[in-house]
Amino acid sequence: MKQNERKERVKMDEVMNDSLAKDKDIADLMELLRKFHDKDGMEKLNRTVEYVDSLEQTLSAMMEQLMNMREELKGVREQNDYLMTRAERTVKDALTEQVAKAESKVQELHGKLVEIKDFIKQKAHELVEAAKHRGRMVLKKLSEVLHIRESLEKIKGQAEQMLSNLDELSNRIDGHSEQMKVQSDKSAQSESEVAKSAVGNELAQPLGTYEEEMQRFTDSCVAEGKAYGSNAEAFEAFKNYYDKRTKVAGQAGEIGREMISTNKDNKQR
Repeated sequence: MKQNERKERVKMDEVMNDSLAKDKDIADLMELLRKFHDKDGMEKLNRTVEYVDSLEQTLSAMMEQLMNMREELKGVREQNDYLMTRAERTVKDALTEQVAKAESKVQELHGKLVEIKDFIKQKAHELVEAAKHRGRMVLKKLSEVLHIRESLEKIKGQAEQMLSNLDELSNRIDGHSEQMKVQSDKSAQSESEVAKSAVGNELAQPLGTYEEEMQRFTDSCVAEGKAYGSNAEAFEAFKNYYDKRTKVAGQAGEIGREMISTNKDNKQR
C-alpha cells in the first residue's frame, strides 16, 4: 500500500474509533432530553446515533476487505511474476485498478459521514448551551439534528450497492489467484520433469574414467549453480553421483551382454 493510502487508512480508523454514542455533546443532549422527560426525542436521537455508528462499522469492514484484496493481488504478482504473460498482467492491473477505485469511493462516503457526524455534534452542543438560558424551548430545534436521516440513508444505499460489487470483485480476485497458483504448480512440475530428464540423459552417457567422471560432475555443478559447504560434502556428492553412473553403466553392460549372447545363439542355430 502506498504511503498516502496508508495515512488515509490510519486517519479513517481513528475517526471510526470515535463512536458518536460516546461523544460528550451527544451524552449531554441525551441527559437534557431525559431531564425534560422527552422520551420521543431520546429514542429518535438514539436511533440516529446508532445509525451513524452502524454505517461507520460497515465502511470500516469494506475498507478492510479492500485491503485484503490488495494484499492478495500483491501476493499473486510477487509469487508468479516470472510466469505472467502480458495478457495476465493486464488482468491483474485491471483488478488492482478496480480495488483502488473502490477504496476511493469508500473514503468519499466516509468523508460525507464525517461531515454529518460533525454537524450532529455541533448542533447537540448548541442545543445544550442554549438550554441553559432558554430551557425546554430549545427542544423545538431538535429536528435540526434529526432531519439528516435522509442523507444517512443515501450513504447507506451507496454502501450496500458497493458491498455487492465488492463481493463480486473479491470472487474475481480469488479466481485469478487460484488460476495463477495452478499455473505455477504446473510449471514447477514441468521444470522438475525437465530436470529429471536431464539427469537421466547424463547418467545414460557412457562411463568414462574416474577423472573424466569427476570433471563431468564438476561441470554439471557449475552449470546448475550448485555449491557445497566443504570439500568433504562435495566429495560425498560426487561419490553418490559416481555410484549411480557405475550402476547404470553396469546395467547397460548386462543388457549388452544379453543381446550379444542372443545374437550368437541365433547364428549357431
